[in-house]
Amino acid sequence: MNINSKEFLGEFDLKVKEFKREMVRENLNNCTEKQIDLFNRMYGSIEAIKEDKMRHAYNQCRRTLEKNETEKAIA
Repeated sequence: MNINSKEFLGEFDLKVKEFKREMVRENLNNCTEKQIDLFNRMYGSIEAIKEDKMRHAYNQCRRTLEKNETEKAIA
């Protein structure tokens, strides 16, 4: 298989997208139910997130988890 073929590049892009979604999914699974509901209202679902919004969705999940940890430490 030619590594520059459209088939190979398409497969690569698909795997990269799924990896990004999985990173968001892993973080979102550690959020509270209320936070997950808010996420779904904003994005629809992880599967519905557009490629150009994936980094922002991931960062929102990470910041939310950091906030949860900070609040847990204070309590």
